[in-house]
Amino acid sequence: MRGGERKRGARSRRRLLALALGLVLSRCAAVPPVAGPVEAARPPSAPPPGASVPEEPPTVTLEVTRRQPPLVRLEGQPLSVGILLVHADDALLENLRSDLWNLSGLLVKATRDYFKAAGGQVQVVDYTDLGFQLWNRPRTKAQQQRDPKDLEMGPWPGAPLGVKTSLVTVVKVVRASAGPVDAGGGAAQAVSFVLLMSTWTREGQPVSTELLDMTGNTRGALRLQSLEAALALYDEVRGPSRRPLPEDPAEMLWAMLREGVGLHYFRWLPHEVPERLVLVGTEADENVRALREGRDADALEGWRRKYEEEPEAHGALYDAAMVLALRGEDSQALRLLAEARQVKDLPLYEGAWQRVHQRVSRRLVVGAPPARPERPGLPAPEAREAEQCFTIEREPTRDPRWFQGISLLIEEALLAEYHPAQCGRPGVRCSIDYYQVKWGQGLWSEPFLPGLNDLDPKPHYDGTRRRKWSYFYDHLHRYRYCAR
Repeated sequence: MRGGERKRGARSRRRLLALALGLVLSRCAAVPPVAGPVEAARPPSAPPPGASVPEEPPTVTLEVTRRQPPLVRLEGQPLSVGILLVHADDALLENLRSDLWNLSGLLVKATRDYFKAAGGQVQVVDYTDLGFQLWNRPRTKAQQQRDPKDLEMGPWPGAPLGVKTSLVTVVKVVRASAGPVDAGGGAAQAVSFVLLMSTWTREGQPVSTELLDMTGNTRGALRLQSLEAALALYDEVRGPSRRPLPEDPAEMLWAMLREGVGLHYFRWLPHEVPERLVLVGTEADENVRALREGRDADALEGWRRKYEEEPEAHGALYDAAMVLALRGEDSQALRLLAEARQVKDLPLYEGAWQRVHQRVSRRLVVGAPPARPERPGLPAPEAREAEQCFTIEREPTRDPRWFQGISLLIEEALLAEYHPAQCGRPGVRCSIDYYQVKWGQGLWSEPFLPGLNDLDPKPHYDGTRRRKWSYFYDHLHRYRYCAR
């Protein structure tokens, strides 16, 4: 029996070996022979053999200071801020230290301290004693615990009589806590605030509404979070996340509140921002020397002459755009960067375009009349046949202009920025034919037609309405746009 089992086991092993050898031989036969030595495996991103690799131009780096004018401008009157309301539910105050109960006084002082520290001559007035109310709906304790889902304000009732400031701000304290924690192997005092800040003009025009989350302790740095606010731009200007908080608990509290309200207001003030500027060229370049010596007008004129004489001189287009950005002329810089990318779309140019576009997207003129009347209805079918249409899928834009009101005016200007080759030419107007949003479950929405079926039933925190394309800000999306 044992001998027979050994024979059957040997035959089984031979059949398995033959089967494995046959599979190997059949796979080898399916692969064409390779002449010459076998190359090492390339990563998926590597270009195939023989493909042309874009040649990176020589670059030079300069340490410069960029002048950033106010990103938000108020038309017709000087800037002044009135704190109209600081609201906190009673249940929140019950769990807070008694020295933090005067939240109105804390936030008014923090706002004044911020503008003073930032060098802005802005009058800040405390109007919280006027009895203005927005969040005065009675709610149960369970509703208060679900506060983040119930942050929308009611209809804006208008500023009370006696308000003289050009802007008014209402604040809802969503969360506040303070106490000892174990941080970094030692005891520390920690403070956490979540504020919903909404700023309007005195006449009732919404300006900005942002949910601000700030956390810190006496042994670490401040952590600021906000989906709506321009957090990256603020960190670039002020750098709060790069500085340790004061070790004194009282000073730490003021530093946190000052930076938190600063994130809401910083776009109203000019700033000077240190930057490391990368230019296309060499140290021997006359225009580079001019910029290094502080003669930015001469450098700009030199690069302008070059790209006017040589339309394919993408480096000159890029360098001129960088000079315009240093001078605070971001809209013109964005246009030149788009032209440079049309000639040669290098990673250097794309990165600069993204940074400048981030600032342009946060620009706002408050109190200005609309640029032109609402767009006309859809053209006749015979006219639409002559249109050029394109379909594109995009990552979240982080561009807040998509959720500013329900006007259809915004799409033409934004499409000209996103697609300059198709929509940025003189005499060309682009509009979105339809669009879709990818929801969190991975499903695409129904097609939305601008002005027809795309009004979002969910309002902003400030109670204003928006269109479904507001979800372009933080959702994957696709749309079909047409140029005519």
